[in-house]
Amino acid sequence: MVFPTKRLKGASQEGKELKPKNEMIMRVRRMTIEQDMGAGLSHFPNFHKTGSVRGMRKLYYGSKYLLVHCGNYIYNVSSEAQIYYQATF
Repeated sequence: MVFPTKRLKGASQEGKELKPKNEMIMRVRRMTIEQDMGAGLSHFPNFHKTGSVRGMRKLYYGSKYLLVHCGNYIYNVSSEAQIYYQATF
């Protein structure tokens, strides 16, 4: 039996953005339309639910922004974090 002397390389990480393990990945939380009546999401920046959450985070918002899905839109509520934490998973 012949054992390789060199360690095999894993998948190439070239060109990929690596994130530290301790960086918290924020998810999009859901909110009902009834909850929206009290929160007033209409004045926050938003995009349609068919849009790409990954693309918006990568190109415009960044990974630390807080997003809430309500009705047909996804809202960026980072300026008022309590709205994000009121919403369900």
